Amino acid sequence: MVEVAPSAGSQTLGGGAEARLIIGGRRLAFALGIGALSQGSVSVASGTAQLSRFPIDLGLQGILGRGRFEGLLDVAPVLSIIVAQGEGFAHNAGAIGVDLGARVAFGGRYWIADRLALVATIEARFVALPAQLRVDPAGVTAPEPTFWIGASLGLAVRLR
Repeated sequence: MVEVAPSAGSQTLGGGAEARLIIGGRRLAFALGIGALSQGSVSVASGTAQLSRFPIDLGLQGILGRGRFEGLLDVAPVLSIIVAQGEGFAHNAGAIGVDLGARVAFGGRYWIADRLALVATIEARFVALPAQLRVDPAGVTAPEPTFWIGASLGLAVRLR
């Protein structure tokens, strides 16, 4: 997975991995996603803050299929654990916080075999309640980007 926060500058380009469990029917399913993303750095006062995010989402996936191809639409609330580490301050500090937001993704799944598919998605994540992350003992907080655009490419395995 690759993500970028367009409003925060090019330093917030990051990547990572994500696993998704889909349980349901042929048209509508529950989707549970867990990820780990390193998201680069954001400028803060006289230093920077390195950000890592660990999102967990549980939502619905709409599926529209024709033959081996399926179109996908995911909508889910997201709870993310955010880890920030200050760099370039007189005394660097680390912080851990939690944010709450939403995820909307569009994608496609192409079944190359009965139980194996290629999956590609484009997604947007909105952070409604950003975490307050202090990265300097003097009280400097790292501004967490509130809008992310991402893309992923992977495999899906059908268990039954």
